[in-house]
Order: sequence, then C-alpha cells, then structure tokens
Amino acid sequence: MAYYVMVSFTLIIVANFIGISAVVIVTGVTIGLYYYSKRLKSTVLAGNAAVSFFAGISIIYGALGAGNWESGLIPAGFAFMINLMREILKDIEDIEGDKLAGIVTFPIKAGIPKAVD
Repeated sequence: MAYYVMVSFTLIIVANFIGISAVVIVTGVTIGLYYYSKRLKSTVLAGNAAVSFFAGISIIYGALGAGNWESGLIPAGFAFMINLMREILKDIEDIEGDKLAGIVTFPIKAGIPKAVD
C-alpha cells in the first residue's frame, strides 16, 4: 500500500508538468484503481468496464500530453470496446476459479453463450 501511495503521488506531481487536466485524470484513475481493487473487481461487468475505461483514458492522457486530447477520443473508444471484449473473454477462461472463489462474473451470471454474443 505504501508503494502504491508513493507511486500515485509521484504520478500526480509529474502530471503537473502537463497541466491541470492531466492532474485530474491521474488523480481520478488513481482513486478508481483503488476502488476497483477493493470493490469492483468481483462485480458483474462493473469491474470489466472500469478496467476498459482505464485502458481508454490512457489514450486520451497521451493525446493530452501531445496537446490535443480530442484526437484521442476515437482511439480511446476503440481501446475501451476491445478491452471490454477481452475482459469478458478472460472471465470465460476463469469461470472455474471464479466459481471456487465465490465470484459472480458476467459469464457465470448470464452464461457463456450470452457472454460471447
């Protein structure tokens, strides 16, 4: 936890060199990652959506650093959707372990055919 806090504060300090928008993104993602690990990781679709959002926002963050965040919107949307599909497929692969751990994921709740569609 101490390492997480140290790295997070370092990232927020570095984001200051880009601007206030970068600080907001880094702070939001830092809080979001903590919340993901505490609550969202074992939820139906919310955890998958959170991880996918973080993948997409990283594209916008890079575009922000280049001075044109708007140019990252479409690639961020693609990153979100592709990562969401990947997360659901990984949940399908992990069904047995998730069942043993008592975690209910989308493929467990809706079934594999619906998760694949």
